[in-house]
Amino acid sequence: MNIQFGTARDSFDNIRKVESKLRKINGPEKAFSVLSGDFFPYSDFENDTWTGYCTALNRLKRFARKIEPLIRAADVFIVSAFHQCTKPKTACAEFSKSYKDIMGKLRNARRDVGMFQHHDGITGTSLPFVVSDYEERLTNAYRQRSVSCSRRDL
Repeated sequence: MNIQFGTARDSFDNIRKVESKLRKINGPEKAFSVLSGDFFPYSDFENDTWTGYCTALNRLKRFARKIEPLIRAADVFIVSAFHQCTKPKTACAEFSKSYKDIMGKLRNARRDVGMFQHHDGITGTSLPFVVSDYEERLTNAYRQRSVSCSRRDL
């Protein structure tokens, strides 16, 4: 094994050299292997498959990152709308009635995203049926945010 100190540029230059050599050997399309999508690299017994660690569930992780700011925006919007309804001379009776329902849906959406953020969800060490539950919860969180922001009575 050879170890050499260098800069980030040295590392990238070295990667380019290796890539160039691999392209000459394997052809222009096959320098480095490429993996895309989710994968399940670990199976312990009887076909019980566990997801990977940092590289697994990338689709769900991206989905969670997109949902979180949407839930936050819905929270801010609903609270701002409620605040406007507390001012005198505003006609917000319908909104006031549905405020608790909307806030409950947003709370459930935050909980569903939080469930995925649990260490087994984010690292990908959950069993497949648990991963399916995480996906369902994230989809539910997205829908709750959508329902909350698209209410006609706002």
